[in-house]
Amino acid sequence: MKRIYVFLLLSFTLLQAVDIQFNDIIEFEGIFPYRSISVDEDVYITNLGRTIQVLRIEDDGVEVLDRETQVAFCADIPIAHGDTLYFPRLHKGIDVYTYHDGNLEHIDTILDETEPTIAYLYMGMDVMDSVMFQCHQVFPDDGNYHSSWELYSVTNLLEPRLIGAWEFSENGFAIKAFERAGRYYFIEYEDVIKMCEDLSTMELQPATDDWQNIDAVTTAEYFDDHLFLTAHHGEYLFLEVFSFEEDGTLTREDTFPLYYVANRCSVLDGEEIVYCGASEIAELSVIRFHWENGELTQREDIQPNILGSDANLKSFEGGYLIFTTNRVYKVDHDFHNIQLLSDSNRYWVWQVLLNRFLLMSISVDDMADIRYTIYDLQERCFLPFETNGWIFDNTLRYNQDVLLFEQNSYVEVVKLGDNGLESVTNLDMPNNYLRLDILEDIACFAKIENQETYYSFYRIEGEQLVFLNEFWPDYYCSICMFTDPRHIIFVENYYYHLGYHYYRIEDDYSVTELMFVPGEHELYLTDSIIAPSEVGVTPMNIEDPDHPYLLDTFDLPGYQLLNGYICSFNGESKYLYSDCYFNNYITDYRFNVLYRWQDSRGFYLNDNNILLNDGNSLVLAQINGLGSAEDAVDPVGNRLSVNPNYPNPFNPRTVISYSLDQAGYTEIEVYNVTGQKVRTLLRDFQPTGNHSVEWDGRDDYGRPCASGVYLYRVRNSGKSCARKMLLLK
Repeated sequence: MKRIYVFLLLSFTLLQAVDIQFNDIIEFEGIFPYRSISVDEDVYITNLGRTIQVLRIEDDGVEVLDRETQVAFCADIPIAHGDTLYFPRLHKGIDVYTYHDGNLEHIDTILDETEPTIAYLYMGMDVMDSVMFQCHQVFPDDGNYHSSWELYSVTNLLEPRLIGAWEFSENGFAIKAFERAGRYYFIEYEDVIKMCEDLSTMELQPATDDWQNIDAVTTAEYFDDHLFLTAHHGEYLFLEVFSFEEDGTLTREDTFPLYYVANRCSVLDGEEIVYCGASEIAELSVIRFHWENGELTQREDIQPNILGSDANLKSFEGGYLIFTTNRVYKVDHDFHNIQLLSDSNRYWVWQVLLNRFLLMSISVDDMADIRYTIYDLQERCFLPFETNGWIFDNTLRYNQDVLLFEQNSYVEVVKLGDNGLESVTNLDMPNNYLRLDILEDIACFAKIENQETYYSFYRIEGEQLVFLNEFWPDYYCSICMFTDPRHIIFVENYYYHLGYHYYRIEDDYSVTELMFVPGEHELYLTDSIIAPSEVGVTPMNIEDPDHPYLLDTFDLPGYQLLNGYICSFNGESKYLYSDCYFNNYITDYRFNVLYRWQDSRGFYLNDNNILLNDGNSLVLAQINGLGSAEDAVDPVGNRLSVNPNYPNPFNPRTVISYSLDQAGYTEIEVYNVTGQKVRTLLRDFQPTGNHSVEWDGRDDYGRPCASGVYLYRVRNSGKSCARKMLLLK
C-alpha cells in the first residue's frame, strides 16, 4: 500500500508541475483540401491537422489566399455561420475566426479546456441561429469513453452560455444535430434518433421506432425535409432515407446498398445526392442518385480512376470538384474528363534517429503510394535520399544509425552520421529470404527452405556477404532483431506472435538461448525490450545482456494499445507512447503516468524535448518541469550506499544492508566467481531510506551453495554497486 501511495503522490505532483511549451513549427508546403467548406464563390476554407487554408479554385489550379498554422490540432470540418467560422480543436476548445475577402482573422478560443490529464474530443458540432450543439467526450483511464450533448447559447459569440446537456449511453458519440419545425433532432452512432421540443429541459424521446437491422450510423444529411443516413447492417453499408410525419417522428421510406466503405455524402444543386467511398483499397468509387419530387431515382455507379478512398464533391462549372486528403480534381459531369488541379505530399514520422534525423514516409491519398525520405532537424532540410522500398519493421531500435529498405532483389542499407547521409549500399539478397537485420558489419537473414525457416549469419564486406553460420530452430518464425552485436531476438510465428526468443551469439556464430517469452507481442527496443500487448506491457531488462530478466507486466494507462505504438524513450527512465486515439503518455520505467495530453503522434528528441507530427507539419516542443521519475521523488540525493554484509564470513546466513537516496526499482543478485547468477534476492520498487535483505546460502532452486567467494550486486535507478562475501561451511 505504501508503494502505491508513493506512485500516486509522484504522479500527482508531476501532473501539477509540468507544461508543454511549443517552440517552433516546421510546415511542409502543400494543399490539403479534404475537410473543406465553401465560403464564397470558388473560395473554400479547409482544415487538416494544424493547417488552416483559404483556397481559390481556378480553371487550371488552386491558389492559396491565406494560410495559418496553429499549435492546436484541429479535429473536424469547420462550421460556417455567416461570416463566423468555428474550428473544433482535438481537445482544447473551439477556435473562432472571421472571414472577409480571402483573409482569416482569429477572434478567440471558446470553451477552452486546459487540464492536461483529461482528453476531450469535439464531434458532431453545428451552429443554428443562436444555439451551438457539440458532442463532448471524456476519455478516462478505464478503457471506456463517456459522451454528452451540450447546447450553448452563442448570442454573445465569445461568451457561450451552457443551456442544456444530455448524457449518452456508455461509449456512444454524436453524428449530427439539426433543427426542424421547432424540434431538435440528435443522431447518435449506435442508438435511435432522438428529438427534443424544449432545449431547457433536454427531455429526449425516440424520433423513430423503425430502426430494424441498423447497427450503426456513420453520416447523416438533412435535405429537402428528408433525412439521409449512411448505416451499417452488419458488415455492409446502406443508404437509409427517412421522411417526417406531422408529429415530428421519422418514417423510413427506402433503403439502398452502398459500397462497403462508401460514407461521404454530398448534396449538389438540390438535384443530386452523391456518395463517395472505396470499393477497392485506395480507389475512389462514386454512387450518384437523382433527387426528383422527394424520391431518389436513376442510380449510377461510377469509378472515375481517382486515388483516394474518400472524398468531398462540390459542384463546379457544369461538373464537380473532388477534394481528397491531398488532391483537388476537376471532372466533368460524366466523370470522363479528369483534371488534377493540385497534388501534395503528406509526411509522417516513423522514427527519430540519432536525436537528429527523422525517418519519414511520403504518402499520397490513402497509402496508395508510399515512399520514404529522411529529414535533418539540425539543417532543416531533407537529405538527398528517397526510396520506394519498404522499411523492415524489425528495425525499431532506439537511436539507430542504419536503416534497411527492401527492394525486389536487393536491400538498401542507409548509413547516417554526423555528416548526414554517409552511405547507401545496395546489398544483394540470398534467395528465399524473409527478413533480415543488420548491426554494424553483421547481418542475419531469415530464410525459408522446404517450408521451414532458418537463420544465416553473414559478415558484410563492402557489398559482399561472407557466410558465418546458420541456425535451424524447431519453430516457424521470420523476424530477427539484434539487440547488440552479440545478442539477437527471434520472433516465433510472424503472423500470430507466439512469443520471442532471446539468444547470445557465440564466437563461432552459433546461438545459445537465454530466454523465451511467450505471448502475443510486438517488440520495441530502447534501453530494454518493450513488448506491448492488449493486456499491458512487459519490459525485459537487458542492461546485462547475458543475464536478461523480465519486469512485471504493467497495465498501460488509457485505452488499450490496439494499433497504437510505443514511440520512443529519452535515454533515462521515461517513455513516451501514443494509443490509437491520439492520447500521448509520458511514463516512468514502470509506466506510471508522469504527463498526458491528447495530440498528434509524439516522439522524444532529447532530454525533455519532443516532436509532434500531424502529416502537414512538425511541432518542436519542450516539456517544462519534468525531470526523471527518480529526480521528482528526491532531487538532491543521487547515491547508492551498500554496506559490507554481516556476518562475513558466514554460514549459512548473512544480511546485506544498503541505503537508497533515490526511490526506484531495486534489484539484488548473488553471483559466483565465474559470473554465473546464483540467487535473486530482490526485484521490487523501494522508497528512499535504509533497507536490508538476508541470504540463506541457497540458490534460486533451494539447493545449498558450496563454500567459496560470492559477489552480491545492488542496482537502483541506473546505479550499481557490488561487494564480495565468503561462505564457509
